[in-house]
Amino acid sequence: MRHAWLLCALVIGCGPSSFDDFHAQLTKISCDRDVKCGVVAAAERALCAPPDEILAYATGAQIPDAVDGELHAHRLRFVSSGAESCLEAVRAAACRYGHAPGGEIALACHHVIAPGVGTGGACQGPGECIGGICVEPDPTQPGACVPYPVPGARCDPAALPLTQVVSCDPSVEYCGMSGPADLGAGDFVCLRHKLRGERCAADVECGFGQICTGGKCDLPPTLPLGAACDRQAPLCRDDQYCDATSVCAKLQKSGAPCDDPTSCQDGLACVGLAPGASGVCTPFFDAGQACTTGAMISGCAASDACTSGVCAPVTR
Repeated sequence: MRHAWLLCALVIGCGPSSFDDFHAQLTKISCDRDVKCGVVAAAERALCAPPDEILAYATGAQIPDAVDGELHAHRLRFVSSGAESCLEAVRAAACRYGHAPGGEIALACHHVIAPGVGTGGACQGPGECIGGICVEPDPTQPGACVPYPVPGARCDPAALPLTQVVSCDPSVEYCGMSGPADLGAGDFVCLRHKLRGERCAADVECGFGQICTGGKCDLPPTLPLGAACDRQAPLCRDDQYCDATSVCAKLQKSGAPCDDPTSCQDGLACVGLAPGASGVCTPFFDAGQACTTGAMISGCAASDACTSGVCAPVTR
């Protein structure tokens, strides 16, 4: 058994053993990412913020302490494989887009916690019911798990959680018209989410992580290299940026000239960039390293400021 555990830990890379283990690993990996992305100086890891935003994706916005209690009461289940996928996404996510609602972290971290209460079982909040929702007629008493309607059953598009009115299972269904809405035909019924490439009229019709774009369900679009882009809301790929000519260009390597604060690869800052002057992609400076006071981009991490020619912690 011991040899099997070693194989799992050293070769296969098993997921976290518990929610507490996941929380601890996430805290470290999130801080590693903050250092890589220039949020915190390498010597100032104590300044890393708790990974609250990522935990919100992982727990459905529940308070971690409350999740611990529900896990111990078996109203929720910890999914080790989902937790490992979340950690891997945090490690790999691009600095610019990783935390966006449709970014890699949000998409990968939604299956860390799973429901643990079957139909008819006592429940105390959202996310506890397997294939259903917790209905609480009396908020002072535990509720009961009620199954979601089956596909084709009538539904209410304005249904709210924790009420007697139960809408469709959001993981596989949406509440839509059974006939053409503009003709007043049909009723609101639970319909299966559309697959990628299928025709749609609204985002709600598409599966998790997809949007309705160009009349079809698909992943949020990105622009190819050389495509025209909007610098206010660029959709260039993770290894690209929207350059000064509003075209998607490759991120620049260390030592390369740069023309925009976002033009360098992860871990680099466009040091020396100023109006009318380009900068040079340079690894973020650590606390105590020399920098140019007054520069538009000093190269210090966001936790520091260039004070008297040295990166020093920002006075709080």
